[in-house]
Parts: sequence; C-alpha cells; structure tokens
Amino acid sequence: MKVDIISFQGNILHWERDLAARLHEAGHDVHTDYREAAPRAPFLQTVIALEGRRTGVAVRPVSLLPVTRVRDPDVVLDLTGEANSHRAPVLTVEIGGCRRLTEGLMKLRSGSGLVDLLARCDGRPVGHASPLISDRVWLSRDVQEVLASIQSLILQCLARMKAGVLDEIAVPPTQLTVRRPEFAYVTRLIGGLATRALKRMTPGSRDFSWRTAYRFIDGPGIGETKKIEGPPSPSSRTMANVSMQIRFPSCTRGDAICSWRSFPTAAAGV
Repeated sequence: MKVDIISFQGNILHWERDLAARLHEAGHDVHTDYREAAPRAPFLQTVIALEGRRTGVAVRPVSLLPVTRVRDPDVVLDLTGEANSHRAPVLTVEIGGCRRLTEGLMKLRSGSGLVDLLARCDGRPVGHASPLISDRVWLSRDVQEVLASIQSLILQCLARMKAGVLDEIAVPPTQLTVRRPEFAYVTRLIGGLATRALKRMTPGSRDFSWRTAYRFIDGPGIGETKKIEGPPSPSSRTMANVSMQIRFPSCTRGDAICSWRSFPTAAAGV
C-alpha cells in the first residue's frame, strides 16, 4: 500500500522515524509530507528532558525524513491531527480522546493514569488499544510504551485495510481526567518515589519489577506444544480485557512465549 505520512515541520521524533521503518518492513510504500511547526508543549518537553537524565529515556528529535509526495496514496497517515485529504482515506490516532499527541500524552498523569488509543479512518472509529503502562512514576518511560503501542495499532489498521476488513467499531467510553495534569504529575512522582524508597528500606522487600519463572516438567509443555489443553475460558475471562490480566513475556530455548494470569471480572468487583 502507498502510505503518505503527514507530520509537523521541523525535527521529527524518533518514534516517527521508527514508524516509517516498520511500515517499510511490512511492505508498504512510504512517503512523507510536512505541515507547519508543531504546537508548543513546554511542560511535557521539560519533564521528558529532565527525566531523561535519570532514566536514560528521552524523546529526542532527529533529522527530517526526505519529502516524497505521492499523488495517489492508498491512505494518508495523519500524525498532526489536523490534516484533511480528498485524495485517500485519512487514518488518525487519538490518545484519550485527544487528536494532538502532546495533549494526549499528558493524560498519562491525569485521572487513573490509564489511556485508550482510538484509530479513526475518515472520522470513523476502526481500531482500539489499551496499552499496558508499567512504570506509573517516570512519565518518560510511560510515553515510550504508549508511542510503541501507537505504532502497533497503526500497523494493525493498515493490515486490516489491505485485507478489506477495516470495519467500524463501537467507541469505548472515555475515562474521566483532571484539569491540571501538571499538578497530578508532581503528586504522583513524589508519591511513587517515596513509596519505592520505603520499600527498599523495608527488610525482605523486593523492588517494583515483575518476576516470573519457566518451570520444566516431564514431557512436552505449553512451550513445546504451543497449545493450551482444556475447555475454553468462560466469558468472564477475556484476552480483550487487558486491565484484568498480567502478562509475562519470556524467551526460552529460542522461543518467545507470552504467559498471562487472568482474573474473573466478577472477583474484581467490575
């Protein structure tokens, strides 16, 4: 497919260049075009720059991709939230209901801290994702995870479009947010760092990272057969309900395995 990416003029971010590379790897013919300079987001930029000194994670700009306009694209991928096109369908991604990336990323520090990604094609909702946020303290790390999820959602939508099955979906309810995410960021950062410091000082406590193990048994297991024996899970347990699951990626004997622990929604009081 011919994909025309529209981004803001000036230096683009690493994730946009990575997105173009992933689209190339998926077999798409990628072209790029630019609009005016991106809206300023001084608070978000300052936070990510300062946190980058501590976490080593930073959203740094890189050089522009070469402009290669195409007259008849199969789809226009709008990363500005402002583009209109009569040449082809326009695919956009919203973060927590926000079409602009910087506004949506600040919702990581408002309300519950969870975000929903919604892909639209010419305004119609066609894709939804609820990325897992693993850190909840350092905003820069959470931003990286959300940006990676946006890439995956875009690739999924383009694959469905190419197969002719990009159907409209029901729009999930938008979570409530607070008006001052800056205050929520400071509160959550201080509280999270204090909690982790107290944990480290408590005898016998572990740090906040996940731990999992792969136990070998007699005979072939799931890692070898790639099959889960037994009846299907009941309707109260669903892979789509990400908030009710804990997933553990691992690698053993050269195979990538993702195991999970699901919880019945009734037991969680949902």
